[in-house]
Amino acid sequence: MMKKNSHITAFYLETILLILVFMTIILVLTKIFGGSKGISSSAKNLNRAVCLAGNAAEAVAASDSPEAVAELLSDGGDVKINSSSTVKSFRVDYDENMRPSVDGFYHVDVTWEPEKTPGGTMVSSNISVLSGKSERPVYQLKTAVFLEEESR
Repeated sequence: MMKKNSHITAFYLETILLILVFMTIILVLTKIFGGSKGISSSAKNLNRAVCLAGNAAEAVAASDSPEAVAELLSDGGDVKINSSSTVKSFRVDYDENMRPSVDGFYHVDVTWEPEKTPGGTMVSSNISVLSGKSERPVYQLKTAVFLEEESR
């Protein structure tokens, strides 16, 4: 009778140990998948920010004034251009689908900094993309375009 009880006890102990091992594996996998969701969300944010900054750089390269850049980026919407002595800047807001929107999730800040040179004007531009209410850029890009003087 003693031998039979020890076999049953060993079976129960092995079963409990196996259940504990499975629960530990499930908890570890849950933590890994939970962390990957956060990483995926961050990567999606960065990917959209890079696309928006690239679009802004293309608009800067295709324009001869900050008003033209703002017109291209805002799709005809109302954008206020802030001017200091030579530097002009503006912000265009985009929704989560990267379409211009008045109260969008993404904010693209663009500066227009012209510098006269022989033969034309070198325009430097800093592009920052922010998301949500954060004041820390998700992505930043510096670009420049050379505007030649028109021949007379």
